[in-house]
Amino acid sequence: MVFLKFPSLTRIAGGVLLGALLLSTSSCLEILDGFLANSFFNVDGERFPLEMGYVQNFGLNLPAQDSYDFDLTLSSQELFFDDALGRFVGEGNALILDLNSPQETLQEGTYPFKSGPRAPFVLSDARLFIQGSLSEGVFEEEYEIISGEVEVLESNGSIRLEFSFQMLRLGSTSSVAVFGSFGNVLVEID
Repeated sequence: MVFLKFPSLTRIAGGVLLGALLLSTSSCLEILDGFLANSFFNVDGERFPLEMGYVQNFGLNLPAQDSYDFDLTLSSQELFFDDALGRFVGEGNALILDLNSPQETLQEGTYPFKSGPRAPFVLSDARLFIQGSLSEGVFEEEYEIISGEVEVLESNGSIRLEFSFQMLRLGSTSSVAVFGSFGNVLVEID
């Protein structure tokens, strides 16, 4: 009589589980790398990474009381919010968006730029700063919005931003195209 020796089921299950864990870990890292690679802004053909994201909720807009004011600051990793100091520190690049949501949380939708009174689903302002300090207000280049929009997308509780603007470089009379996206975590600040 011939007996065949088979590995125990626990070894097989353990191997399958370990293999699945390694595959899912590598898949999660690839997804994370994809989000980081897709968080950027592009100014006139030059690409800048956006690794940090902050959201400040100023609450109900007065006097109209029909929208909520959210300021988003998206920045390079060298420029970050220091909780202990209560302000941004470091030097780097930043995009600041002033969005008005119809509810107490930032809602999915398109926010076109409109000057004038604040209203739901309106981008009231956008400013872009290249290589400088937010706390000192000194930058190599500074831009303000002329036209454009922000698309706020929500998926599984995560927010993704896609934006496209025409912006004026301060101190110049020419405008540039600015576009990009942000898919990293937005940290709430006071």
